[in-house]
Amino acid sequence: MITKKNMLFLLLLILATPSEALEQDAFTLQKLTQLPALTDSNGRWLTLTEQPQNTGSFYLANTQGHIYQLGFGESAAPSLLFDLKQIATPVDILKLTAFTLHPNFSKRGSADFGKFFTAHVEKFAKNTKTQRIMDTKVDMPLTFDAVITQWQLNPNNTIDLSSQHEILRTAIADVDEGFQQVSFNPHSKSWHDDFAQLYIALSQSQSLKDLPIYSGAIFRIIPPSKARKKKIYTIPKTNPYYANSEIEDALYVFGAGKIKQFTWPNKHSPNLLISHQYPFSYSITNWLSLSEGGEDWRKTAPQTPIYKGTEFISSQGLLSYTGQNVPKLRKKLLLLKHNNQQWHLSSMALDSLIDNNDSSESDSIPPPLAKWSLKLKAPSTDQLAIYPDNFGEIIIFNKATGVIYQVFQKEAAAEPSNLLTNSLHWFGVLISGLVILIVFWWVFKRIKREVSLKNIARKDFAHMTLTDDNNINLFRRHSKKPSEIIPIADVVKYEVCLGTKVIASISQQPDQGFNLKHEIAMRELFRVEQIGKMVGGKVRRINVVVSHKNNSKFSVCLYFRQGCERITKKGYFNVVDDVINWCWLIAGLITPEQTGTRPTEVFNKTETSHTEECGLDNSPLHAQAAVIRPATHPAPKKIKSTPQPNSTHEQSERNNKETPEPSNKETDLVYALEKLVTLQQQGFLTALEFKQAKAKLLDGFTPKL
Repeated sequence: MITKKNMLFLLLLILATPSEALEQDAFTLQKLTQLPALTDSNGRWLTLTEQPQNTGSFYLANTQGHIYQLGFGESAAPSLLFDLKQIATPVDILKLTAFTLHPNFSKRGSADFGKFFTAHVEKFAKNTKTQRIMDTKVDMPLTFDAVITQWQLNPNNTIDLSSQHEILRTAIADVDEGFQQVSFNPHSKSWHDDFAQLYIALSQSQSLKDLPIYSGAIFRIIPPSKARKKKIYTIPKTNPYYANSEIEDALYVFGAGKIKQFTWPNKHSPNLLISHQYPFSYSITNWLSLSEGGEDWRKTAPQTPIYKGTEFISSQGLLSYTGQNVPKLRKKLLLLKHNNQQWHLSSMALDSLIDNNDSSESDSIPPPLAKWSLKLKAPSTDQLAIYPDNFGEIIIFNKATGVIYQVFQKEAAAEPSNLLTNSLHWFGVLISGLVILIVFWWVFKRIKREVSLKNIARKDFAHMTLTDDNNINLFRRHSKKPSEIIPIADVVKYEVCLGTKVIASISQQPDQGFNLKHEIAMRELFRVEQIGKMVGGKVRRINVVVSHKNNSKFSVCLYFRQGCERITKKGYFNVVDDVINWCWLIAGLITPEQTGTRPTEVFNKTETSHTEECGLDNSPLHAQAAVIRPATHPAPKKIKSTPQPNSTHEQSERNNKETPEPSNKETDLVYALEKLVTLQQQGFLTALEFKQAKAKLLDGFTPKL
């Protein structure tokens, strides 16, 4: 039987194109610019970073501490942005080792606008104010420091000297053992929890490689920010060794050996992809390993490496390609490798390798899918590097010659079109459109369901009961067991809400007690709300909020209706009676001095059997108005007529028989006032008539308080 899932799988197979080896002449290198020679023969270029939201403008750093701004073109010369050795602290900076931009570097209005970070090595100075990070088991003097400094540009693109702020300092044994890379996750967005977390790679120390910090480690910290009001860096609580007394909190992974580069494979993977020379085997020198954080590879090798090989991978030779200029390499991992004095660009289907977590296949390392020879001369593995631009396109930087290239795919020879090819193309477009529509429909339904009023109502408790030992039990919907039990003595406040408005509040605060006048006022409000028509998806909601003495609040949704659909079980006026009964009960316990005497302790069900559609008197409203209209109006003439079975008189008598007699004057007064409000709102009584009738009812009535 062919299911929908099988059909979709077959379609994907039809539309998929088979992988093919890279041809030697399939790609071309286009020269973008030529950099001038470095002034110091011992210096070398470090990294190339395109300025965000400013296509064609790059930042270029070298080990001498110079950071340039660079535009492409034959005549484009780099302009010096700033010289770290000239403007940094009085301590001599031996060399610059890394450079990166803050994710909000180009976000105007942000506190991090124009912010960037540098890493350098300097000699240890005893008067430094920043605490040095070092392993407690180090038994030798460490005479150098690896330092990370935070800087910020002014709006006019000049360095703000006052922004210099040292954020991290680590003791190291040798000048070549500093921070090799500082980077932010480029796929992390401002609404993600890991946004703007800085990852830092520290080189392995040959003399201290058995210690975690110096074994080839990656740190993870949160740089200081005005928004967070922090002057020093903080450590994410999600760090795997956070609060571990034996391991430095800032460590993310260690024991990796000589780390060359780390990156994030794609936006769907939170793992780090690490290129490193791992000292596990002398025959295999270069590894690509995935890290989830928390690994210690000092004694146990990575279980599922993506790649093992004897060919050297460039120190900046990893790139997940997402551009458009080279379709054959799209969505693949590119490796810049050096072997037998030749440079090669290899590609690997990264997604399938990352998704394959079967440890049983860890010994079978798939080789790169293709290889393309680059006719470029760079004697050292550090002198050829690969970078992405703002569009994800491939840029190759030959640091030995100072030439920057961009990779393009040569145009394929035109092939005669045929009916099958065209049909498959349009069929693929149709399927893609249908998939997009289905996804949008699913997302819309999902969002609608999440914000549904039913779900909003179900977030509250459904009902509450009072036990014999004076505890309030709060129940969730469709649950027979209480989810919360609150001793009534611990209740400090009871609020009644009609919609979003609080109409009654009972606590020990002044004027927050309860008596008959409060009950009458509440019933009028409930009655006015009940008269309004439920049109246009109008929502009618009654809920109470019980406040505990430990500052906890519990919301109970007793009545919820949207339009013609009622979500809760009980009728409107039954809920009103329950709410008022609780008012009397809780007021008498938490503020007895402000609580009046209730005429009847509990209303009988027969006394409160009215519904949302009817009141106590079912006779026509004009007849009710005629009965209670003040005597100042002339009485209407009586018209003799033959009594009918459905006459007003007989209907009134039948209603009087069906309606129980009120238990006392106070109850009569409550229902009479409700009737007056209804008649006035329906237009059977004028404002003057309503006022006179109300005065007549209240004349001589003195509530028992």
